[in-house]
Amino acid sequence: MIKEQNRATSQHQHNQIFDFGGDGHATQRILHPLEMVGDSLKAYSLTSKEQRFFVIDNILAIQLLVIRNVV
Repeated sequence: MIKEQNRATSQHQHNQIFDFGGDGHATQRILHPLEMVGDSLKAYSLTSKEQRFFVIDNILAIQLLVIRNVV
């Protein structure tokens, strides 16, 4: 999972994660990853519209997203 997150960060790809939030409930978020910081991912959450840190061990699944701009 860390390899996928590093690739998404280096290629500036958005991704969708499923993780355990601070309250222990599973959540789904769309992120713009910024950097890996120790055992956490620093990312801008498009879901909550703020910068957040996500503990890698709490991430259940990652899906890379392809966002296409249609003109």
